[in-house]
Formats: sequence, C-alpha cells, structure tokens
Amino acid sequence: MDFPRPPVDTGFGFHDSASCYWEPHGQHYSYARMLREHGATWYLMWVFDENKADYAKALIDNGIMPIVRIGPAKMPQPMIQMSTVEAYLAAGVKWFMLGNEYNLHEEWGPDDNWKGIDKPIRHVADWYVRIADEVRARGGWPLTPPPSLGGHCLHRDWFERFMYALQNIAAEQGRTMKNLLYPGGIGIHCRSSGNPLEDGPEDYDCSAREWEWFNDMVVRFVGEELPMCNGEWGDEPGWSKRLNPLFDNRQKWEWWETRNIEQIKWCDPNNDGYRYPEQVFANCFWVIHDGGTWDDCGMLNNRTYLREMGGSDTTPLWDALPGLVTWNRLGEQPTPPPQPKPKPPPEVKMRAYLKDGSETDAGKLLEAYSVVIAPCQGPGFYVVEVRERCEAANCDVWVKGAGAEPLVGKAVRWGWPGEEVDQETDPYGRVGFPMTEKAYYLPSEGGGPHWVAISGPSEVVRGIGMVVSTVHCTLNFVFQYLEGTPAPQPEPPTPEPPPEPYTLVARLNQAPHGFKDYREQVQSVTGVDMEAVRVESLKAGRISDFGAPLFDKVDAIAVHHLGGDYLGALELVAWEVNDNFVVQHDTCPYHFLIDKSGRILFMVPIKYVTHHAGARANKGSIAVCFEDEANEKQMESGRFLIAALYELMGQGWGAFRLLGLFPHNQLGYANGQGQLWHTACPGAVWPKLLWSGAWPDLREGL
Repeated sequence: MDFPRPPVDTGFGFHDSASCYWEPHGQHYSYARMLREHGATWYLMWVFDENKADYAKALIDNGIMPIVRIGPAKMPQPMIQMSTVEAYLAAGVKWFMLGNEYNLHEEWGPDDNWKGIDKPIRHVADWYVRIADEVRARGGWPLTPPPSLGGHCLHRDWFERFMYALQNIAAEQGRTMKNLLYPGGIGIHCRSSGNPLEDGPEDYDCSAREWEWFNDMVVRFVGEELPMCNGEWGDEPGWSKRLNPLFDNRQKWEWWETRNIEQIKWCDPNNDGYRYPEQVFANCFWVIHDGGTWDDCGMLNNRTYLREMGGSDTTPLWDALPGLVTWNRLGEQPTPPPQPKPKPPPEVKMRAYLKDGSETDAGKLLEAYSVVIAPCQGPGFYVVEVRERCEAANCDVWVKGAGAEPLVGKAVRWGWPGEEVDQETDPYGRVGFPMTEKAYYLPSEGGGPHWVAISGPSEVVRGIGMVVSTVHCTLNFVFQYLEGTPAPQPEPPTPEPPPEPYTLVARLNQAPHGFKDYREQVQSVTGVDMEAVRVESLKAGRISDFGAPLFDKVDAIAVHHLGGDYLGALELVAWEVNDNFVVQHDTCPYHFLIDKSGRILFMVPIKYVTHHAGARANKGSIAVCFEDEANEKQMESGRFLIAALYELMGQGWGAFRLLGLFPHNQLGYANGQGQLWHTACPGAVWPKLLWSGAWPDLREGL
C-alpha cells in the first residue's frame, strides 16, 4: 500500500503530550535524536498554530515522520487555518489529522442541540470533506477524525454513521468513497482499556485489535483497505486496577511495562505472535510527556511514577526501548545511530605535597597513611593531587571540573567504617552532602578508616583515618573530571527459563490446604456423559441446558454453602442425584467444593453449565460451594480459588480478568411476582469470605 512513510519505518512512535502547547523548547534536534534512538519513526504532534513547525523539521531531519493534529478543533465550528497547514507542509510534514473524538461531548461546544447523533455526524462529514479537499490540494494527506473507543456515542455506531454520511456526500457530489478518502487515511484510537490482549473485536469493542473492526467497515464502504493511523495507543497504568484492583504500586507499573512491550512488538513484521499489518501505521504511544489529567501516562517526566516508586521520573518502559525496537517494516534493517569512538584512558599524574609544601612521591605518601586509591575507568573524577596538612581536624575534599575550575555543587560521598564501596559493581557509593558555596567538603564525623568519592564515576580513596577535634596530620584530596574510556558494562543476566504452560490445575496444585481433582469420579458416579449433552445443546441452539458450553459466557462466581451433613464429595454427588428432596440433579451442582480442612475439590469441568442457582444464573456462573463451617482454612482456600478463576479468565500466569462475585441468595429462582426465591445460602460464609482475614497477593502470592 502506497502512502508517505519515514526512511526507516518501525511502525512505532509517540503522541507528544496532552497539551497542544508542549514542545522541548531549545532542544528540538537533541530531543528528536533521543526519540529516534528509542525506536520512534512516527510522532503525533498536537499543535495550535505554526509555532511547532521548527520542531517538526527537526523530527523529519532525524528520520521521524510527524503527523500534525491541529487543535483545539471543537465542533460545531472547528478552527483549522490553511495558513497553519501550509507552515507545516513547508517544514516537510505530509500527514494531518483533522479533528478528534467527536463521539465525546467534550469535543463539542456548549450547545446541547449539537450533542445528538445524526445531525452532528453529517455536520462532521461535511466539514471533513471540505477541509480534507483543501489539505489534499496543497499536497497533504488528511486523516479522518478518530473516535474515542466507547464514548458518549459508542464509537462503532458513530463511525458506521460517519461512513454512511460520507457515502451520501459522495453520491451527491458524483464521487467515489475512495476519492473522498484517498490520498489520505483513517484515524483510529486502538487501545485495550485493560482488556485481554488476545481478545479481538468479537470479544470487546474496546480492544487493542479494534482496528480489525474499523478495517472491515472501510472495506465494506470503500471496497478496499486504506492506511490507518493509530494515533492514541498503548495501555495506561490505571487500567491495571480494572484487571486486578488488589495490585500494589509495584505490580501496577510492572503490568504497564509488560503489557506495552508486548503491544510494541506487534509492530515488528517478524514478531512470533500477533502482528499489525503495514497499513496500521504510526502506532503512537499515549504519551511521551505527561500533562494534566494524564500525569501517570508519560514515559518521561512521569511524576506519578516518581511519587509511587521513587528514584526517577523516567519509567523502565522508556529505558527498555533502545534494545527492543530494532526492526524495519520496509525490509532493511535500520542503521543504528553512530556511536562515539571510545577515548583512551587519561594519563593521570597525581602530584603529592608534604605539610611543608614540598613535592614528594605520591605512592610513598599514600603508603605512609595506609591509603589506597581504587582505579576508575572514565570519563570520571580522578585524584590529581594529595596534600599532607597539619593542624586540621578533618580531611578536605576539593572537586574541579574538566577545565580545572572549582566544581561547586558536586556531591561528595563519604563511606563509614563497614560500608566499603565495591568499585566493580557500584562505583557511585553513597551520596553525601552536595557542596554549595565552595568547591570543597569537610567531613564532620570521626573514626576510621573511611572512604571518599565523588557523585558520578569516580576513583575511590580508601583507608582515610580521622579523629574528631584532634590536631593531627591529615591528607587532603583534589578530584578533577577527566575524560577516558567508558566503564565496562556488566554481562547481561542469564534469561530465566520460560514458565510452564498455564493451566487451572497447575495453579490449584499450589492451593494452601490441598487440592484434589474429582471430575472423572463424579462422572463415573452419575453416569452422565456431559460432553454428549453439550453437543446436543449446541445442535439445538440452547445454552441453558446442563452440559451446555459455559466458559466463553462466564461473568460471575456464585458462592454456596452446604446446609446438611457432609459425608464426602462423592457421597454428596450421589445424594444430589438420587435423594435430594428439593430437586434432583443430573450431576453435582457445584463446579468446586471446599471441605472443612480447606481442601479444594474440582467436581465438574467449568466449561459445562450445572444446576445451582436457577436457569438464568446457571448459564453464566461458576459454582463454588463451602462445607457449612466457614473456618479460616476454608476462607483462605476460597479466596485462593476465586483469584485463580480470575487468572483463568485472563488465560495466563498473573494475567487477570475479573468476574462478578455473588452469594446464592442474590441469584436464586424468581417467583411469579418476579421476586427472588428465598434462600439463606451461603449463610455465614459470605460475610467471612469478604471481610475476615486478608486476600492473597494475586500476582505472586497465589
């Protein structure tokens, strides 16, 4: 498919910010180089006027193709000036996104009369065709306004009606649909909203694969595929709470990094798993730089990450990109950015002076004071002078820059006895106090031996001895910044072996109080061929029969308890089938039993419907039954089982999809007046299950 692309196309890029005014002022070229080094070849730039045209040119000069979204462009009278378009065309820009998410009320003016469906969509279509024709006449490639997934008007309804409106305009103007839309393309926002990545449009209309539905619509109305710009893309950290509300901060950010790395790999044409086709281009991660409501979404300057995790406002996801995005959709491998040639180690001549000012041999002076200087591989701070000094209570440490000028503000690290720095693994040591007004530091604590170094790669002076408030001879050190060869990098860690394939039984075998699989024995006791019943139900088009397929319909877990004496799992099944005075069952009505000891018993495959809470509830729920004790072991196992079922819905270790959790007495049969049939089940189990004790850590504590 022919459309404007960068010289090297990774299919991956960034949306700049949630503000149309943000740009890296004064750093256009260095910022563009940094983005390219992190794999970006596309960049969605939200602009208000032509003031970002220089930034757009810097991106293009560094192999990144910008897509300009001009805003704010609120309906019903969006303001897009052709002079602004022309300024970016002059900078080399090809793509222009016209408008944004007009299925949201926020993208419309205050007049509620415009917030319906049919009239606004025809208005948007008329406006788009007019502006797109003007952009196309000047050599640009326009993109349709992308709808927000979901939205006040559901995006599928909105987009289909938008295509119908364009079809009507094409007929009125004597044009084809392709003539209205190409050269140009379709703007989409394709994001998972936390839903399972393996699920497509047939499972969720908010899916990382929703582009497939958009593509079907385009082929239906146009007759062929068109380029699709995925301008807002990737998962937000807060969506992890939809998947698992019990995630702590660490688990949230790890989930965010893992989920987005998996989706970034979809841009790789040789990815082993799912892949975006070439026409789904400019998959721009939301966002590179935080702002406003989306403070937690930025890969850089992420204040929420800094507040919750500490250390830095640069996320691990950003740090993972340089070695991750290495492909080229155009077939050739991208040329890596040029690496600076390593500089030879500096020739450092350490000068030494005695207390009378005379110069002496540095090695002998250090030996006399039992001091050792550990080597440093540069660029870094080297000891260039050591001076013996009398009538001083402490050692002085002086720091100079590359030009030998005093370097005010560089932090000195002072190591206390027993905290020896390991030069090979941690050349930075412990950060101490920064120098403020002067370029030296006087440690105020005594005892020894100590060590001293500078913040940044630095030689370490070991074995300094001090006695506080005692006049004695000390050594003073001068560090100077000198360039040299880069320090050697540690060997990459050995990759961990791949995890065993996920199964529910493998997880339940880790249950805290035991697990037993009774499914074959239950079928033997009942004599019911559940698979045969399932097949007959499918043929008849029924889903409420016992044995009908359940797994893909599940949205709840029903909690029960046993009201009578419990003799044993298989005895219970025989009683339910033959002697139950309320209703006889074909087999065990519960998928799982939890006995007094806390052991989890797997009774019926969960892909089959059982009779446990009435016809309407049966077909969409998994039945979990507790023996009538509700002790602590049962509660612990019950929570473990519920968490494991959440994980099963996510189909992977640590991947969760939540289900509703309901007591039986909220799911029972309805009488003739529409009221629920009264039952006390699950009795004392319900409040204890919810409130007694702690739930497991759903990621690592299962």
